Amino acid sequence: MSVLDDLAMYARARVNEDKQKICLDEVKRLVKGKRPGAGEEFYKAIGGNGISFICEVKKASPSKGIIDEKFDYLAIAREYEKAGADRRNTYLYVSWIP
Repeated sequence: MSVLDDLAMYARARVNEDKQKICLDEVKRLVKGKRPGAGEEFYKAIGGNGISFICEVKKASPSKGIIDEKFDYLAIAREYEKAGADRRNTYLYVSWIP
């Protein structure tokens, strides 16, 4: 089984667990009236001319394991922002990483 297969299996399991905690109708109720177009900011960041940078903040990788033991995610995100990142992406689910 590949790393991507493991990741997909973990994601399916997590979705199934989440479905046991809250039903789709409840999710719809919770998001009703929330700010529409939240993804628009992302598309603006990558929709301009030239190159856009989406920088990932993550403690571990499925293929490499732990990347940074200290993992000061706020400091890392600030550094990306100072360096001109158009968007920052933080991964918080690491339980499936070896």
